[in-house]
Amino acid sequence: MSNTTKSYVDQVLGSIELIRSYTSEVSQEAFLKSTEKQDAVLHRIFTISEAVKRISAQTKKKHDQIPWKAISELPKSAIQNDVETNGDALWDLVQSQIPEYAKSLDQLINPPRKRTFGPKMFRGDDVREVAKNLLGCTLHFPKAVFPVKQGVITNVQWFDTEDKDTETTEDKQGDALLMEPGRMFIFESIGNVVLLISALNENTRSCVRINAVQGVADKPHMFVRALGITSFDRDRYQGLDILDQNNPLYITEAEIEVPEPEVYTPHNSKYEKGLKITL
Repeated sequence: MSNTTKSYVDQVLGSIELIRSYTSEVSQEAFLKSTEKQDAVLHRIFTISEAVKRISAQTKKKHDQIPWKAISELPKSAIQNDVETNGDALWDLVQSQIPEYAKSLDQLINPPRKRTFGPKMFRGDDVREVAKNLLGCTLHFPKAVFPVKQGVITNVQWFDTEDKDTETTEDKQGDALLMEPGRMFIFESIGNVVLLISALNENTRSCVRINAVQGVADKPHMFVRALGITSFDRDRYQGLDILDQNNPLYITEAEIEVPEPEVYTPHNSKYEKGLKITL
């Protein structure tokens, strides 16, 4: 998007925000009695119309999902007989059409984040992005282990390997296995078996822990236990590529529209290092 187009769209969104401020705490009755409020809103509607008219035809064609013509003709809906303000029509615009137009234009400025899937999803400078990319993916379970064969990942957390005590044998084994991105490591923590996926960047090695899968286990301490993975048979999962569909446990790309995740602080942690979604 060119700077000129962005400037016009910013003008539109700025005017919509002002309209909200003029009307947010005003009843319809009070609005219809206030010529001042109506004039202020109408002025902003004309500003919106003029800004949209200046956006290039090429941009409008490229983003034809936005009702450009309807937005540019907003003043016609608010004025009757070409001279008088129609207060009821103006109120309807403020309450219904204008908020919808704002959503469309905001997505033009702030398009939905593109999800990454594949080996690249486990690399980068921000392990939180790795966690985001895992949310909504489908986790396929070992055959003949659980009645349900797959589920959607709904809860993850992350941490840097530098945060762990690397003196234990188990931690040293885990560090060795997590040298490649996207590798599984299963270990026992406070009586629970947990599943980690390695994530790497140039500066540090990190892990993402899958905590919950919809329809299987909604709480972290139940997840791996629900899959039938115990400390006795975990060796068959160590170091496996989570993307390899020939493995007993693997993930595939999200097939749903993933909602914006909620940030939370995992139990016994001082830091916000968890993300979860509600489906």
